[in-house]
Amino acid sequence: VTLYPTQLYSSVIFLGIFLLLYAAQRTIVLKAGTLAGAYLVLASVERFIVDFYRGDRIIKSTNALVYSSDLSFHQWISLALISMGLC
Repeated sequence: VTLYPTQLYSSVIFLGIFLLLYAAQRTIVLKAGTLAGAYLVLASVERFIVDFYRGDRIIKSTNALVYSSDLSFHQWISLALISMGLC
């Protein structure tokens, strides 16, 4: 079974998110909550994408919506958080 170093992927991506948000905070005047919303969206997108490569994915659920799809429970949570961060 091929395993991917998803912890390293996450670390590198979160470093990029930090650098991006730090640069945005230093150079752009942002409204209150914009930086937090951007972090919520970017961190959730990271989890959504990296979760496809994880070796310990749990897809089965008792919920019919989650059970009938190829998305894991964590990816459904990420989609919910992305929508919250965009509001």
